[in-house]
Amino acid sequence: MRDLLLVRLPSVLAGICMLGGIGINFANVVGRYFFGAPIFWAEEAMIFLIIWAVFLGFVAVTAQGEHLKMDLMARRLPERAQAWLERLGLVLGVGVMLFLAWQSWASLSRLWRFDMRSIALDIPMVIPHAAVPVGFVLSAVAAALLLVRGRR
Repeated sequence: MRDLLLVRLPSVLAGICMLGGIGINFANVVGRYFFGAPIFWAEEAMIFLIIWAVFLGFVAVTAQGEHLKMDLMARRLPERAQAWLERLGLVLGVGVMLFLAWQSWASLSRLWRFDMRSIALDIPMVIPHAAVPVGFVLSAVAAALLLVRGRR
């Protein structure tokens, strides 16, 4: 169940976002160079899709415990020390992710309160910016599950 909700679903959604961005980019290139009519909202939409793809991918990578690590020195430690270092990293990661989610929520609430809208798409800016707290909260949950249950 953990794999489905924190690895597969975010990975599929991130892939859909990336494919959507590629499709929009392709349509924009065709429109611009073959018909002289670019899609005015294409770049904004691609940026928003990429933001969501990155934060959804962040969830999947966290759930798999596959973040980049500086472990040259850690590999030389005894196995037990490596396990404790891994746990410490997860605890610190959960704390940092929850702090960043909380901070981004404050920003998101201001966007909602002032009804900020995007320039080209005219959509509420809450939609693209929601990727940040969603990504951090789900990644914190994934890291906490790794901490509690251990790696697969």
